[in-house]
Amino acid sequence: AMTDQCWMPHGEALFYLFGTNDREEVLEKFRLIATDTNRIVAAQPSLVRVRQPTKIYGDIHGQLRDLLALFAEFGFPSHRGGDVETVTYVFNGDFVDRGEHQMEVVALLFSLKVCFPSRIFLLRGNHEFRAINHLMGDQGYFSQCSNFFGENNTQVEASVDSTPSELTSSYSSSSSASSS
Repeated sequence: AMTDQCWMPHGEALFYLFGTNDREEVLEKFRLIATDTNRIVAAQPSLVRVRQPTKIYGDIHGQLRDLLALFAEFGFPSHRGGDVETVTYVFNGDFVDRGEHQMEVVALLFSLKVCFPSRIFLLRGNHEFRAINHLMGDQGYFSQCSNFFGENNTQVEASVDSTPSELTSSYSSSSSASSS
């Protein structure tokens, strides 16, 4: 079996997701997605009631292949053949640190939030705070951003840390809230 280190290494997945091999263009697109995500999340309440059915994912830790495998098995949030019009998706934090494709996971989740703001909910975990991902050393989001973007890394690295605290939102499902 292929390991994550061998699957689309050195930013290949990020280049693919953004449709370019130009790092500056990837950086600019990443910043735009992060800005849009910040705007959307800041405008939403910190306590949300999500509609059922709901799919809940957590502790992705930069494992893009695992996330894509889960989507393949249980449905992908897409308007083309996906179930996002009828299903709410909640991502319970810890999107980054440890995995080989941390920036790609953030880019995908932020893009989904921008495309489907009322169906995708992102909850910040402890690894989305700068202090924690700096402690992760070479396995951390900061390190991965530094290795890929060099001196421009702070713009992307800050995209997770600077996302409003609304990412720490609580959520309740419609049926469990009504049964209390």
